[in-house]
Amino acid sequence: MTKAEDWTGVSEDAQLYEQKFVPNLFGPWAPVVATAAEIHAGDRVLDIGCGTGVLAREAARRAGSTGQVTGLDLDDGMLSMARLSVPAIDWRQGDACDLPFDDESFDVVVSQFALMYFPDQRVALWEMARVLTKSGRLALAVWAPFEFARGYVRLAEVAERHASKEAEQILRRPHRLGDPDMLRPLFEQTDFENLALEITKGFYSQPSIDAFLEAEVQGSPLHKLFDDDSYAAFLEEAREALQPFCNQKGELVIPMDATIVTARKRG
Repeated sequence: MTKAEDWTGVSEDAQLYEQKFVPNLFGPWAPVVATAAEIHAGDRVLDIGCGTGVLAREAARRAGSTGQVTGLDLDDGMLSMARLSVPAIDWRQGDACDLPFDDESFDVVVSQFALMYFPDQRVALWEMARVLTKSGRLALAVWAPFEFARGYVRLAEVAERHASKEAEQILRRPHRLGDPDMLRPLFEQTDFENLALEITKGFYSQPSIDAFLEAEVQGSPLHKLFDDDSYAAFLEEAREALQPFCNQKGELVIPMDATIVTARKRG
């Protein structure tokens, strides 16, 4: 990862994302998704919704010098960070629902924790299939159902009391595709087969409760929903609510499971 002092021209949001969320939240899932995708040396890999590039970097390590990895994201700020990390990867700005690539351009398509944010998820899946070669491999991850993320459930209850229902919805939103029964219908009438969905256990850690709360509030629209008084009251109650998730070192470790999806394009 590029040192912070070298992040010239990178947006604050992208820096916060790379510093606060990638190491302990998104980073640990990159090898899981890459393994599910069966990425091998020489593969042409597309990472859709790549953010600052943690999964694309893992794909590049596996595809090796004979492979080619492309990372695509709509946010140019995230891509600026990604380009600093591994310039050899082909970083592209583009829409997941209208991929700027020819048919059958890739052997593997991967995506982690992005599908839930695409404006038309079924169209995005059709596009993923379109750019895959016949029998090409798909692996993607979305967060598991919200009730599995017990720390976030506690946080959402506190946020709703001190801000609004909107605060609770912001924290719940990333999990909206976590239930396999919601995901399966999206693949109906697409060009994928051999669909498999599995909820996989995981954890999210931060050095302290305060570090976690700062990242969650500053890294999301939550910060717009508090004034000084309500934020102070929120922090006080949230610290108490999250205490059961702290280990003996004071680190916060909360369950953060994901639903891993694999499929192949019809041959």
